[in-house]
Amino acid sequence: MKRLILIMLFVLLLNTKADAQYNKQFFYYKAEYALSVGDYRQAINIMSILVEHDKKDFEALFLRAIAKYNIGDLVGAEKDLTKSIRLNKGYAQAYQYRAIVRAMKGNYEQALKDFETAIKQRPDFT
Repeated sequence: MKRLILIMLFVLLLNTKADAQYNKQFFYYKAEYALSVGDYRQAINIMSILVEHDKKDFEALFLRAIAKYNIGDLVGAEKDLTKSIRLNKGYAQAYQYRAIVRAMKGNYEQALKDFETAIKQRPDFT
């Protein structure tokens, strides 16, 4: 009888799903702080946690791209900005930063297209 109860308890424990809650704003705060003090690798690590948890978090991808840009990872920055734009086509800042990255990589035609898109979306945003 004791054995049966232990087996049942074990099966119940295996079937329970533990989803820990996380404070998304706390992660954003820590990442933005890391960016502001120049700790770009820490910012990348924090934003990667958010992106891993929510693949559709275009803002986390954007901030991670900014950190990657600052450490010289232009390829990674462009990939994250492209993903961010794919998730939110109206994100003018992502177009603007992707244009900068593309220009730095020598891809001037695509950079110009990104700048034009950003200007169309936010003509008042200098």
